[in-house]
Amino acid sequence: MADGWLNNITDPKIYKQCLEKIRAYAAEAGRDSQAIEPGLYFTLAAGDDNAVREGQNFLAQYYNRPYEAVAKAMVCVMGSWDQVMDHIQAYTQAGARSLVLRFATGDQMRHLESCAEHLARRGFLLR
Repeated sequence: MADGWLNNITDPKIYKQCLEKIRAYAAEAGRDSQAIEPGLYFTLAAGDDNAVREGQNFLAQYYNRPYEAVAKAMVCVMGSWDQVMDHIQAYTQAGARSLVLRFATGDQMRHLESCAEHLARRGFLLR
């Protein structure tokens, strides 16, 4: 039996609807629906226009498809740190509790450090 759900649905409202269905099915099966850990796989590149372009190119090359096609199929947020944090917050408000973040950039460590700083400023618990 599964005890979690990890997804990359491209819209927080749809994410919430799916999570509600999963929890309803769990309750119907006699399971504790709140014990299911909802997660989100989230790809991002944040910063200035160069960082956004780098992120879009990274994903286009990785998937060998235009960035626009990739962004329709999975959560990809390219923009300022505030825009990225707003998206993360929308998903946590929709129920996501565990985030798997993938940085679409060549400098993974710099992005990780910046992301941790911005998440902490927004009050997210990092573990």
